[in-house]
Amino acid sequence: MVKLDERGLWVNHVLLEDSAPRQFDSLGRRLEPFFIEDHTVEANTFWVISTYNPNSFDSRYFGPIHRNQIHGKARILF
Repeated sequence: MVKLDERGLWVNHVLLEDSAPRQFDSLGRRLEPFFIEDHTVEANTFWVISTYNPNSFDSRYFGPIHRNQIHGKARILF
């Protein structure tokens, strides 16, 4: 179960630290968060979010993504 409000992304009623959506991007453009209440995540659907990069453009703004939209896996090189 996920919920997104002005405080951030909640997963199973637990707020993820540093997950509050921003009102503006780094260029000052208005961002429209994908606010949602008590959403059950469907099979093969993912919520992508960064809790360490406040400028991440992720599911807080475009919602969940389907598995077929994922094209690879990021790996740390260093």
